[in-house]
Formats: sequence, C-alpha cells, structure tokens
Amino acid sequence: MKVKVLAVLLLAVGLLFAGCSGTPPSGGGGGSAATTPTTTEAPSSGGTGGSENPYDTATEVSPPPDAADVHNMVKPILESAFGGAKLTSYYSGQTPGGQGLVLVYVVKEPVDAGRVQNVVNALKSKGYTSVYGGVSEDSVGYALKKGNEFIMLGGDIGSHEFAVTWSSQS
Repeated sequence: MKVKVLAVLLLAVGLLFAGCSGTPPSGGGGGSAATTPTTTEAPSSGGTGGSENPYDTATEVSPPPDAADVHNMVKPILESAFGGAKLTSYYSGQTPGGQGLVLVYVVKEPVDAGRVQNVVNALKSKGYTSVYGGVSEDSVGYALKKGNEFIMLGGDIGSHEFAVTWSSQS
C-alpha cells in the first residue's frame, strides 16, 4: 500500500533529520535486532459497494515500549480528528544517531486535509512547530519539530490508513 511505502520513507527522513546514517537500525538494549512487527493489517473493503469501513474490522495492537509515549500522545489526537484510531502496525529501531519509529493507524473517518490540519494544530498546541508539509491531489504529509524530536504525518486522501513517524536525535 502507498501508506506503508510513505511510512518507511518518512522513517528514513526522520532518521536522517536525527543525524542517522542509512544503516539498518539496531534494537536498543544489548544490540538486539530491530523491532519490526507488522502482525496485523486492516482488511481493505475491496468489495464493489465499498460500504465496509476498514476501521470496523481492524485489529488493534499494543505499541512497543519505546513507542508508548508517542502513541499515548498521538492516539487521542487522532481519535478526536478522525472519530477513532486503531494502531495496526509499527516499525521501531535505534541507531547510533537516534531513535525512530513509525506507527500506522486505521482511522474511522477518511483522511482529508481538514482532519490532518486538526492533527497538526493539536501537535502545535503541544509545542511542536511546523517544518514543512502540504496536500497534493492524492496525499497529505506534514513534518513538525520540537527540540530534538521530529513528527511526520502522512496518508492518502480518502483512505483510512494514517502514518505517524517520530524520531529523536541522541
């Protein structure tokens, strides 16, 4: 899916902003492998009517410990902006230059510019400042910064999948 590609790209950009090299992330604590579970994915409606909302059938997963703070901050914002949000997959890793993670949510209401702007405004109220962002014909993406942290948001217009990428420089 486009959003998963976008999410991986956003993670790469986030790690770049955090001063990381292009080397694969290694897990924190003892040099273990990076945590990249993607065990649950929301089914697509795929039918001719398209009446089934992916949010209704998505299975929520718990965030990894290193993503809990970001998830706990972002999920209520997404729930408010989209009428509901379920974390369905994540990617997480630690590199010598910092930490990065991607949280992929299935949201109840489809992604559109207004809802994403509400997310951006909520993050700004938490002290983040906008670095760049905007809306194209079929997707939306924003990057915000607070101290040594970056948050990038992205999704395809009209879809129910939304990615939040977070990185922190060591």
